[in-house]
Amino acid sequence: MAMRLGCRSGQFRFARALQLASTIPPLTEDVLSDLHNLFISMSLEIPSWMFLQWLDLLLAGLFVNTSVEPYLVQDLIGRIATEHTHLVLSSFLVITSACVEDNWSQSMFTDGTVGYSLDHFSTIARPTIKKYGELVQTLLHIENSRYQLFHVLSSSSLFNRFLEELSFLEEPRAVLKEWFSTRAKPLLTKTAPGSDARRVVCEHYVALIKRSFRRPVLTRLSDDGRIVELANELPSNGSYRFAQEKRVLTACAQVFGPDGGRLCEVTVEDFEHAVKSVEEMLNKLPKVTNSRRLSDYSPWLAQFTTPEHSSGQELRMPVAAYAYDCSLQPSQSVLIYRVESSINVSVSLN
Repeated sequence: MAMRLGCRSGQFRFARALQLASTIPPLTEDVLSDLHNLFISMSLEIPSWMFLQWLDLLLAGLFVNTSVEPYLVQDLIGRIATEHTHLVLSSFLVITSACVEDNWSQSMFTDGTVGYSLDHFSTIARPTIKKYGELVQTLLHIENSRYQLFHVLSSSSLFNRFLEELSFLEEPRAVLKEWFSTRAKPLLTKTAPGSDARRVVCEHYVALIKRSFRRPVLTRLSDDGRIVELANELPSNGSYRFAQEKRVLTACAQVFGPDGGRLCEVTVEDFEHAVKSVEEMLNKLPKVTNSRRLSDYSPWLAQFTTPEHSSGQELRMPVAAYAYDCSLQPSQSVLIYRVESSINVSVSLN
């Protein structure tokens, strides 16, 4: 009731109210209680911006075991996705990428195909999603059995490009190290040298090179219903980022071959030695002088201004997602007009 009256204190207590409502079981497998129906109907009467600070919690409940029951928030998430698309896409990408990452090696080992089957992806969703009205399809379904958030992502060229360019800010060496541990080694452990699955590792390594040792931050839905990682070959690689990439590529080419062909034949022990060899070689190669100019990482981001983008699209983020000052107007949105030209490196907490 407090949120319906516009009281911010009620907004801060919403997560607890949702948790309590989730502890009450439905009357039957297909029938919700009166309290559940009241909770759902009242949440739809509240402005969507008031739920934005809990967006990660709402979306996480779709795929991992949390204190949130998805059937309580499915309509709410659908409304937020319509009214605050970019914000929902950001959170959705983080969660789906984590799910794909956690299950990637199992998927490739099963059928030797790059990409993640949507049916397989659905099996890691919470059982309540299937039990109460196919929540994932309710949230994401559009005509021809495609999924709305993937569709919106592919149609938002400015948002897509912005996320891709941000990936140039990550160190190529760090991306390669993560790929070794999360993608290559698990699959090499489960497969025999020369097998089809091993060739998939080589193909994925070539894709890593083509996207300039950047993390695949985007996913798309392929024509055959597979969730496929997407990282375009972007032309605007800054000079500092390019120099870093060249160092990594030089070391990898000497150890794995120009196209990573040796990965198809190595044993797990040989692979571990090869990874150490890459690290040793990188330590010996001439270091690149650090740069704090954004243009040395991504010229596109350094020159970015919203009014000049050819698509005519804008990047807007709601104030409610980031501000908790009651003197502000959280229902309004903030336009990302340009990006600061210098980079400030934070000290690691590790």
